[in-house]
Formats: sequence, structure tokens, C-alpha cells
Amino acid sequence: MRRATLAIASTGVLAGAAFGAAPALATTHCRSVRTDRFNHLSAHGRFGAYLITAAGPGCATARTVASAYVRNAFSVDSPSHRTKKVAGWSCTWRSNLKVAQQVAVTCTKRGATIAFTDRLPSG
Repeated sequence: MRRATLAIASTGVLAGAAFGAAPALATTHCRSVRTDRFNHLSAHGRFGAYLITAAGPGCATARTVASAYVRNAFSVDSPSHRTKKVAGWSCTWRSNLKVAQQVAVTCTKRGATIAFTDRLPSG
């Protein structure tokens, strides 16, 4: 009887571990991608992707996706086209009504997420 109880207990523990909730992805904060007013990469640019966070991919991937999104002139064009495909990621933007010329962008791909703030040049 004692062996049967141990076998059930150990099976229950293994089953619980195998069918439990997936662990949460660690969120990483990454450096900004700065651009000038012509959307060229610039170390001292005032525009680009800021506050980049990545849940799943590393910072190199997050910065590459954010850079590709920011440098696409048509990534933020109209409210009817809020989702764009960028480097295999599905990126959606939403307007930040408190700050002019700034949108919040979230990119997803197979459960991984990249989020950043896109500061847009005027004109």
C-alpha cells in the first residue's frame, strides 16, 4: 500500500509540472534606437524608438525590429492601417493622446513581445 501511495504522489507531482502554466518570459529593457529628422540612424537624434522592452527575444533582435519599424516611412500612416509586418513581426501602433507625435508600438511573434515608443519627426 505504501509503494502505491508513493507512486501516485510522484506521478501527481510530475503531471502537475508537465501540465502546469508556462513560465512567464523575462522582460529585458534595451537601449534606444535614435534617428534624425530624415529617419537616418544618429547617435544624437531626437526621434526613433525609445523605452524598448523585450519579452522573449534578446535586445539585438528587439533593436533590429524597432529600427526597421521606425525607419519605415509608412509604418504609422492612418488609423485604418494600424498593423504592419516588420521583419516577420506583427507590429501594431496606438496613439498617445497625451504627447504629440508619439505612438506606442507593440510587436508580437509566436508569443514573444517587443514594445517601444516611436517618436515621429514632424513634416
